[in-house]
Amino acid sequence: MRRLARLAALLGSMIGVAACAAPATGDEHPLAWLEQADAQRDARAALERRDFRLLALPRRSTVIPGVDPQLAPQYELKCGIRLIEGAGDTVRDRRQLELLKKAAEYAAAYNAVIKTRCQP
Repeated sequence: MRRLARLAALLGSMIGVAACAAPATGDEHPLAWLEQADAQRDARAALERRDFRLLALPRRSTVIPGVDPQLAPQYELKCGIRLIEGAGDTVRDRRQLELLKKAAEYAAAYNAVIKTRCQP
């Protein structure tokens, strides 16, 4: 019985905390993190972790910014790739277009650093 009372108290406090949390706006874009991102710092951190994957954009065919498209398959085989989630080719509004541009710029800068340590 005591266990049930403790569980009920814990559950009640959790519900109370959740009710006080700020409501989600629902309009936060998955690429919003790019507004504060530093591609060179992030790439150096990846290299320290021995993560040599290049960033790629999921388009109709995968695009690796900063890599010659003819060499992209060799880079993908040697270094690997990591897709930037939310960077598809569908544009719904001006903000999304700006974030997609930022994603391409971020990936190109990130990949420039990674390519110093991974070449096909």
